[in-house]
Amino acid sequence: PRASWQNIRTVRAFNREKYEIERFKSHTKKALLNGMKDASADTVRYILTNYLDLGAGVLILWYGGTKLLNNDAVEDDGSEITVGKLITFQLYWNMINNSYKIFRTFFLRLRVHQGLPIEFFHCWTLYPT
Repeated sequence: PRASWQNIRTVRAFNREKYEIERFKSHTKKALLNGMKDASADTVRYILTNYLDLGAGVLILWYGGTKLLNNDAVEDDGSEITVGKLITFQLYWNMINNSYKIFRTFFLRLRVHQGLPIEFFHCWTLYPT
């Protein structure tokens, strides 16, 4: 008698096999669509941030180089901006920008991975009753 009570869940799951298969297909299709939306948004974000980063670097070098070539590169305190100062500024910009990219990547990965426990418990509730 005890073994028959333990097998009730299995028998009920087999009786609802078509329903469970459709439910599984529905959830996997939804997960695929959400994954595709997330990948598309991530691609757009990646392209925009990289082009903005590239544009900022080009703008810094273009503006500073133009000022140097026209001999009107003067700071607020009256000192001259040299090629060395421009390169130093560009190196500092790259250091700050790389730190920002690492920081951003860390939080994006954290956001993606925080959903894993939620999905685990959601799938756990999908077990046939």
